[in-house]
Amino acid sequence: MSHPLMNYGCLQPQPLPYDEHRLLWTALRDGALIGASGATAVALHGLSQDTLSREAALRSVLGAAAAAGVANVAATSVAQMFGARRRPLLGALAAFTTATAVAYMLSAPKACTTRD
Repeated sequence: MSHPLMNYGCLQPQPLPYDEHRLLWTALRDGALIGASGATAVALHGLSQDTLSREAALRSVLGAAAAAGVANVAATSVAQMFGARRRPLLGALAAFTTATAVAYMLSAPKACTTRD
């Protein structure tokens, strides 16, 4: 006979009222699209002024798209954890803070150390 506290039946995952995977993939797609759009505008300006090579422009656009997509997924996840449907202001504040922090960390310049 098993102990009553060893009954793990209550720990089964419960179905969510929305499709979380679809929500996160949509957030990734939308964030990447917005990031790529902004970076493309900047890259086109750099290309037209001959201050940016094609390879650098492509790297810039891909990096911005990836960073914006990841930041948007993180923001969407945090907003859902804070109950964005029940408390939209708190969800929006949590999403904004998270997206800002993630984008900052992903776009921060790499630290260079030199030894003399």
